Amino acid sequence: MKTYKGIIFDLDGTLLYTLEDLTDGVNHTMEVFGFPTRTIDEIRCFVGNGIGKLIRQAVPEYVDDKLYQEVLSEFKSYYTDNCLNKTKPYDGVTDLIKKLKSMGI
Repeated sequence: MKTYKGIIFDLDGTLLYTLEDLTDGVNHTMEVFGFPTRTIDEIRCFVGNGIGKLIRQAVPEYVDDKLYQEVLSEFKSYYTDNCLNKTKPYDGVTDLIKKLKSMGI
């Protein structure tokens, strides 16, 4: 039997439910720049490939690289201060981490 000393998990979207804070961050940023806001379902489809791609998909198609960088910077600033407003572990994650720790993992 193989013994493991550690397990690596992806945090965002695997251990933690972050979708509402991401949506709020994107929509704050869209409002700052006068762009249409996005639904939580749209944001769900945009996540998974990093913040840069999330914002690229959220902004209107006509946004050039310079403006995109400004939008991305605004999002990062806002999200840094607001990323834990609604974020929480998925059900069972805390118990899983405790169980793994008790097993020496």
